[in-house]
Amino acid sequence: MSKCSAGLEITEGRPQGLPLYHPGLADVEKRLMEMAGSLYGLPAELASFIIASGGKRIRPILALHSSDFAECDHELAVDVATSVELVHMASIVHDDVIDQAMSRRGRETINARWGNHLAVLTGDLLLSKALEILSRRRKYGVVRVLANTVANMSQAEMIQASRAFDERMTEAEYTDYVSKKTAYLMAASCYSGAATSRAGRKRMACMWEYGLYLGIAFQIIDDTLDIVGDETMIGKPTGKDLACGVMTLPIIRGLQHPVAGPALREIMRSRRTGAETLSKVHHLLLESGAIAYSYAQARKYVEFAKAKLQSMPDCSARDCLLALAELVITRNA
Repeated sequence: MSKCSAGLEITEGRPQGLPLYHPGLADVEKRLMEMAGSLYGLPAELASFIIASGGKRIRPILALHSSDFAECDHELAVDVATSVELVHMASIVHDDVIDQAMSRRGRETINARWGNHLAVLTGDLLLSKALEILSRRRKYGVVRVLANTVANMSQAEMIQASRAFDERMTEAEYTDYVSKKTAYLMAASCYSGAATSRAGRKRMACMWEYGLYLGIAFQIIDDTLDIVGDETMIGKPTGKDLACGVMTLPIIRGLQHPVAGPALREIMRSRRTGAETLSKVHHLLLESGAIAYSYAQARKYVEFAKAKLQSMPDCSARDCLLALAELVITRNA
């Protein structure tokens, strides 16, 4: 039996509990509710709506598990986990405005219900609260990491807009783009969580790389599910990336195929959308092997992530993070 600093135990190498859970998550939820109630000027209904719209809380879970590899300050770890979730929530609110999304996970978006003006201000407020929490804790190193992450996330949105329908985008450019869009925040979550403990610089660097590879795999799966996923499971319309000209890995790979490539180019240049077009694209990408290739690439990055954990202590936190990596590759939503 081995034990992490938080007291979570494993027996015969098996984690007790699910990878998408951590005892500290209840404290994060409490902190988020307290924060929502203290947002001056924000309608109470909107504040509650934001918290209730939360997803799986993957980023705070990453931060909390990453804090468990060495002795840590639990309250500080909760503050860090709350902050990374606030950054994620802010990015979601802003993304919905940019994408003109009317629903997410079966609920109206903030911009659909309250308008773009209030949605943008809400996102800004959430982001500022994240930095305020960390500054109050004097975790200036974590503030720098998160600030740099937010800058990269913003740059990714600009890349997405400027490279829409760009058939020349390479797989390497795509990987750099999704690192900025998604993976850096997961990496920052892991790094920041580890920074609340006595893990040391080497282990903090390992956790950054674990989160980075995990995030790349996560986004590849997300992009693939936009083509082959079930809308009722995903919680948002499929085919959105295709309609907006977002260059995802399945599309980039499909464009290289001698048969599927010309057909995909014709569809992209026509700007056709709708169920029939999505069905045709789905067929082309399946037949060309682009979907299988995308899943294989996601698997590759998951294995990279898992390899980074091998130098970490053998404890429940490591087992949960290994299991979480597998969950990323097998998810259908």
